[in-house]
Amino acid sequence: MIIEDIKNSVRNAFYRIDQTINFHFEEALRTDFPYVIFSIKDFKVERYNAYGRQKFDFLIELVYAKSKDNKILDLINAQEEISRALLPVIDILGKKITLDNVVFKTSNKQLIMTFNLSLYTYENENYETMQILDLTMKEDKNA
Repeated sequence: MIIEDIKNSVRNAFYRIDQTINFHFEEALRTDFPYVIFSIKDFKVERYNAYGRQKFDFLIELVYAKSKDNKILDLINAQEEISRALLPVIDILGKKITLDNVVFKTSNKQLIMTFNLSLYTYENENYETMQILDLTMKEDKNA
């Protein structure tokens, strides 16, 4: 499922920053520090029947906290590390995908990152894309 692939790609990017991060999907009633909570705030799916494609648009929110007493400077440093790990592109399903409308803010001693992610997939996985057409033209001497 595409959501699992996105979540796993984001999780792997955070694990490259810090192997001890507790990564949660949607909500965490209780967690140890440091943590990241991955949430999908909005999504839209458009189908293009003529092409057998689907377009997914996601609004994703990541909430990060290193400790219960985070200081603004700690969160700014974390923002720089997260930016290096996730921006300008993230690897999802072997493709480099750009994160759009990236916004960082702080709230309640947490760093909150929101971004949009848009990608296309084929509805039928056996569908082959058009290959390069090799074309040779000859001059017609009778014309």
